Amino acid sequence: MVLHPAMQQPRPATATGRDAQAELQRKEHEVSQLRMATIRILEQQVADTQAQYQQLYVQFEELKADFQYNLQLSSDRDAELEQADAAAAAAAADLAAKSATIAQLQAGLAKAENDARTERKRAVDAAMGFSLKSQQLQDQMQQQHANSAAALQEQKKQYESQQHELHRLLAKAEGQLDRQRRELSAGFLLQAQQIEAKHAAAAAEARAEAATAAALAEKWAAEAAAAHEQAVQHSKLAEVRQGKPDQPGAVTI
Repeated sequence: MVLHPAMQQPRPATATGRDAQAELQRKEHEVSQLRMATIRILEQQVADTQAQYQQLYVQFEELKADFQYNLQLSSDRDAELEQADAAAAAAAADLAAKSATIAQLQAGLAKAENDARTERKRAVDAAMGFSLKSQQLQDQMQQQHANSAAALQEQKKQYESQQHELHRLLAKAEGQLDRQRRELSAGFLLQAQQIEAKHAAAAAEARAEAATAAALAEKWAAEAAAAHEQAVQHSKLAEVRQGKPDQPGAVTI
């Protein structure tokens, strides 16, 4: 007789069935723990992401305020750079004018020195001419004296009175000639000294003016270089601050 399946008695669970059920429960428990751990990890990641977002938002606001400040500062620096450029251009023009003045003073100094050399040479030539003329006169006098002595020797008895007068006149002429020579020498020497002193004073004055102008030119050149250097530094600072939002990791508006 075959019984209906519903009426059949359940068979007792075998050891293999119990192990499979226990393994299934253990797997379900592991899956549940894994699910809870995953949920906790996801919740922590969400919290970290929100914190990072909040930090990035604060940094963004700070960078935005910094960019606006740098933008205003760059505008102010541009105005300062325009003023510095104008000052540098004015200083350069003034330096060019001073350089032209120095060139004129140097030309005047060279002309004064050339004039002094010319006058000195003229005085030396005049002194040499006077010395040559004096020597020629002395030679002529010596020749005349020799001729007169020979003639007097031949006519000694007849021209004793004339010989005496001739010696007297010769002595007088020599005295006058010597006096004239001293006067001319003193006059030429004094004139040469006055001319040389005059041109030396003019040359010294021109050198002093040239030195003053050169010192002023160097001072203005240094001021112009300092103004240009300051303008370059301001320009670099403005470029650095303008380029700050574009740095790696920065947020661009």
